[in-house]
Amino acid sequence: MKQRKYGKTGKRVSELGFGAWQLGNANKNEWGDLNQDPIRLVHAAIDQGINFFDTAPNYGLGASMEYLGKALVGKRADVVINTKFGHNPEGQNFDHKTLKKTVENTLTTLKTDYIDSVLLHSPVIEFCDGEHPVYKVFQELVQEGKILSFGASLDDYQSIHKLVTTTPSNIVMPLYNINFQDTGDAFKEAAEKDYGIVVKVPLDSGWLTGKFTDKSRFNDIRSRWSNDDIERRFALQQELLNIIGSEMRLHEAALSFILAQSEVSTVIPGIKNEQQLADNIAASQKTISPELQEKLKEYYKIQVKSAPLGW
Repeated sequence: MKQRKYGKTGKRVSELGFGAWQLGNANKNEWGDLNQDPIRLVHAAIDQGINFFDTAPNYGLGASMEYLGKALVGKRADVVINTKFGHNPEGQNFDHKTLKKTVENTLTTLKTDYIDSVLLHSPVIEFCDGEHPVYKVFQELVQEGKILSFGASLDDYQSIHKLVTTTPSNIVMPLYNINFQDTGDAFKEAAEKDYGIVVKVPLDSGWLTGKFTDKSRFNDIRSRWSNDDIERRFALQQELLNIIGSEMRLHEAALSFILAQSEVSTVIPGIKNEQQLADNIAASQKTISPELQEKLKEYYKIQVKSAPLGW
């Protein structure tokens, strides 16, 4: 597994990381896997070279962090952990006065004495202003040795630009994939300030695996998609398959498209079982051709940019 620099932390991270949302939902058929031991899955990932794990207090109502903490006993020095602040099992709470307590609780749950990075969890743009008091608390946590770095998980270019240009943070987690490319406009400016860039939702919630059809229906968070949304996404999926042709599978193109961006530190698809782990590792090791990369950028400009998909 190739590794890349992780911002200013002094750490290097595997190009393919482990999105642990599904890890906390092992008791749910859709986002988790009833037949998979979460701890065994984490160990399998580490054995195959993955050292970056992403979690959050609200994933699986806290179960994601609990499993991760148990799985990393005796392995903490070998991994990089990212977690978040702002969403918890009880709801949203971005009050900076609660940040230290949240981090201290997270340290206990993860059975560690420091966290590599903590991100604001999809905040409104006002929290991306360097004058916000949350950044003073983040800096205090760094000085106390409880965290190494901080930043935000964000879904749009404007918020990332504001974060990068006004705050003392150095990690950003953008929503970025073949169907959501606008945040990529901020990669260069983030990299110039030595940010670690962690790409979330790389497979567009499953649409870039090719496993859904225009008849697919959902009873989880994806139930937000209307039938019209599903039909459009399926049509776009077919367009992508035509563009990619026999060069590679859609899943492979999705991950290699992201990793072709040199500024990216790691990409974090959700992994719910060992078959997905193997598939993601194999896909991440493919190299996309410059020609296909340009075709996929052109596809976005023509097919999606003027009428953005809802996440």
